[in-house]
Amino acid sequence: RAADAARALAAQVPEFELVDGDAVVVRDGSGAFAVEFQDAVESPTSSDRRGVELVGFVVGGDNPARARNTAIRNGGASASNGERCSGDAFAGCRANTSARSGESLGLTFVKTGTPWVAKTAVVVRVVVRDGDVDAVAANVTSSLGPTAKRGFKARGVVEYAAEDRKDRAAFGRDSSTIVGYENASAKTTPSIGIEIVQRDASSTARSAFSVKALHVALPEGCGVVYL
Repeated sequence: RAADAARALAAQVPEFELVDGDAVVVRDGSGAFAVEFQDAVESPTSSDRRGVELVGFVVGGDNPARARNTAIRNGGASASNGERCSGDAFAGCRANTSARSGESLGLTFVKTGTPWVAKTAVVVRVVVRDGDVDAVAANVTSSLGPTAKRGFKARGVVEYAAEDRKDRAAFGRDSSTIVGYENASAKTTPSIGIEIVQRDASSTARSAFSVKALHVALPEGCGVVYL
């Protein structure tokens, strides 16, 4: 399962690549972000599928519509709710890495400029889901340090085009918050955000993916956020 998930992600975003010699690690086009997939431990007492769920990624690039169309051509499924995805509309630029229910990751495509690496696909935000947004956000914020904040907006990321509703969240959900850490060199160094989405208490649907930890580059060194 882990290898299948990694291959699907790398296939739908051609600028992403599987790390040589490792079938479960995918690196984005900038080389600054990587995600490692691990197989769940299947047992009656396993907690692998509990806790914070991995929902997907917000992916930046020069042309969100082209990136979304490429993802669908390469085996992904459209995740638009009827919104347009074109040069002047980004709200519909969403896809899933697999059409199989419960085993897909969401990909939302946005436009990026400086300081993000140009002419490639870069992860600008990791999207997770939990029943207690405030608790997860507090955990992430405290782990990232005193300059981390909720309501974070990454420099150089354009999520809405002329025809988009500006009050719509990247994944079409209103109850979410974004936490990020912007260092002193923010004008030249991109900062990845962490979006926490509220889990619908009335829904039994769960993501097939859970998050164990996030490794974040900080001025003081590498910080680890355990979720």
